[in-house]
Amino acid sequence: MRMRAALGALVAIAAMTASQAALAASGGVDAESMDHIVQYAPYSYQTQLRCVTEADYGDAASALPGIREARGTLRWTGSWYTAFVSIDPVTTITTTLVKDTTSGLNLLRMMGTDLAVEDAELVGLRIEMDICVDPDHFQGDVFEALMHLFISGDRCNGKPGLLNSSNFSFGETVYASPLIAAAQAVEGVLAATLTVFARMDAPVGAPDGVATGYLTMGRLEIPRCDNDPNHLDHGLFVLHMDGGK
Repeated sequence: MRMRAALGALVAIAAMTASQAALAASGGVDAESMDHIVQYAPYSYQTQLRCVTEADYGDAASALPGIREARGTLRWTGSWYTAFVSIDPVTTITTTLVKDTTSGLNLLRMMGTDLAVEDAELVGLRIEMDICVDPDHFQGDVFEALMHLFISGDRCNGKPGLLNSSNFSFGETVYASPLIAAAQAVEGVLAATLTVFARMDAPVGAPDGVATGYLTMGRLEIPRCDNDPNHLDHGLFVLHMDGGK
């Protein structure tokens, strides 16, 4: 009896399979041609959906909202690697920005790699100039014109000031010549002489920026000269005026 029941079940399954095989297939597509593969395959690699190298973490963070620029650094932290991502925010760094950035990068990081989002290392610059004013110009007018040029905000023409944070980036070498040239181009300035050009955190015996003509930064350092009395560590800009009316 059991054998007959088993044989009956096999016959029923075979009949059902045969009937299904007779049905027409639907929803299928033709195989991709080699010409189509050659044309479209390269575009599949133009979008990076994972972070592997240090540069990948920096690029991925820079593409997130609220971040102007970012740099990634992989460090061995004892039992695994940690990707430290230094960010330069468009405005200021906040807990929400760090949380959102971490969430966005967590979708792209490799397994076994930890993640830490941190603020960039800001290096304040101390810049002082001696300005000789033409006798036919009022000293106050020339001073105002210079300070309107050397500001951290935007000028009235919509262009950023020379000290605007958008003009500085990670690891950038800051040269003195563009600053002097900009000052001497202001109407009423006979001569502009750079007297102090240094990092605010420069130790005793550090290279003199006036003598070298430039200041170097580390890979994760961003130069800054906000000239904000409430944040003197973010840079100071001073003009010493002489001459004029």
